[in-house]
Amino acid sequence: MLLNTNNDLKLLADTDEMSYARKKRNLEHANVLIRHVAGLEVVKATFINYTLPLHLHEKYAVATVEKGVEEFYYHGPTYNAIAGDISLINPYEVHSGGSAKKKIVTYRGLYPTTLFLSDLLFDLELSGCEIPYFPSPVVHDKSLAKSILQLHHLLERAPNSLQAQSMMVWIFSQLIIRYAEKTFKIKAIGNEKAAVKLAKKYILENYSQHIQLNELSKICGLSPFYLLRCFCKEIGMPPHQFLINVRIERAKDFILAGKPFAWVAYETGFSDQSHLTRTFRSIVGVTPGKIFM
Repeated sequence: MLLNTNNDLKLLADTDEMSYARKKRNLEHANVLIRHVAGLEVVKATFINYTLPLHLHEKYAVATVEKGVEEFYYHGPTYNAIAGDISLINPYEVHSGGSAKKKIVTYRGLYPTTLFLSDLLFDLELSGCEIPYFPSPVVHDKSLAKSILQLHHLLERAPNSLQAQSMMVWIFSQLIIRYAEKTFKIKAIGNEKAAVKLAKKYILENYSQHIQLNELSKICGLSPFYLLRCFCKEIGMPPHQFLINVRIERAKDFILAGKPFAWVAYETGFSDQSHLTRTFRSIVGVTPGKIFM
């Protein structure tokens, strides 16, 4: 390219400045999606070389990184969180949030109210205790972080399912038990065979319905968290997994009787035929159509 005039030089300089500005805008990016699901504020955020200003929440902020590196200010120091880490911010505590410098981060967060966690303390039979306080803003717990991501995805497609409710209770109970400043002891599991039998009977009789964890809790006379533990001990799996297996067993009976797959999905409590097919394959090992072969 041959430049002969001052105007040409100015045009090139202006073009470079505009190009740099565009690149800078592209390098600094924030995308935040906030929804209210199942009594929680649910957040998915992606930051590219971007940091939110100092702010606070009236709720707890529990987040885990899906990819990249999160960086945030909290009580003086700056902390980094990566995949497998969980960030725990207490209500009304000032912090920032975003990606590490020149990095990208995508994280998913759950924001429960203090009342939600207070109710969990009651379920843990620790009523009268103060609301939980988490002293460490970042903890490394790969398995629990994975469960938080799984719950977040589940809340996107089936927020009111028994599985989502059970996972919420279990995850936040584990956070309190493992990472709250005050040590909480869990009540030992007693002989609850009769109560578990009632829950099992209810699931068998109502497998096609949208069974709620609180329903089972009231029927059994046990708190939700204690019910989950007792059910797992007696049956070998949590209530939502037992429900899914019952639905698949009923679906096999209907399919072998020649019922249409769409009808089977509806009658066994699945959202649609594709949902039935995915679940059927994950448990039986083949798609529904192949059990005829």
